[in-house]
Amino acid sequence: MEKHPPEEIRRNPALAREYFYKARLLVGYKYRYYFSVNDQEQFSYDQNKPTGKNRFGRMCNLIAVAGEL
Repeated sequence: MEKHPPEEIRRNPALAREYFYKARLLVGYKYRYYFSVNDQEQFSYDQNKPTGKNRFGRMCNLIAVAGEL
């Protein structure tokens, strides 16, 4: 995870509290993800994004990568 660059934060101060992560995902697949904050055992997910449970019953976010194959 990375913080947004300072020049972006100056243009949009709301980004100061956000992080981003870039990942290469394959088209046509669905992914589940969640976050560990400060290396804690408790995992977080974004309740404003689509959610579901992983195979262990833990809540996580869902994303489907659509596009032409």
